[in-house]
Amino acid sequence: MPSDKKTKSAKLKKYAGIYEKCLREQQKSTKALEKSLKREKKSENSKAPKNSPPKKNKEKSPKKLNTYQIFVQNESKKPKYKGLEAKERMNLISKAWKKK
Repeated sequence: MPSDKKTKSAKLKKYAGIYEKCLREQQKSTKALEKSLKREKKSENSKAPKNSPPKKNKEKSPKKLNTYQIFVQNESKKPKYKGLEAKERMNLISKAWKKK
């Protein structure tokens, strides 16, 4: 019989080197694409938005208390309000404020 027809294993052996070379090239291009995407993401994250002004680190100063708040603060320290529940203490202080 003539051996013009090659078996599957002979064909596979013949093209195995070419197939492996193609796989390596494909892997290289995939890795290069992944690296470029990572670089793009890093550069996007490092840039500040164009429209917004740069943020300043301002320390928030505490709000100034109004006269009632100052009155409550000072009254709460008095010994006659010690040991009272908050609701009772505030009722007594508000009555004192109204008298004043």
